[in-house]
Amino acid sequence: EKGKANKAIIALLAKALRLRKSQITLAAGETSPHKRFWIADETSDSLREKLQRLELS
Repeated sequence: EKGKANKAIIALLAKALRLRKSQITLAAGETSPHKRFWIADETSDSLREKLQRLELS
């Protein structure tokens, strides 16, 4: 199924960062192994904190 892996990555990011899947959009790299995601409704500081918590866990 086309896009299945990208949807799985979005679901994983949403769960790990405690976000809604609707907040995460694939911005670039649909068919590439190198991807960029847009995360809506979050500040840089908020995302940084969430990523740091992931590193510590």
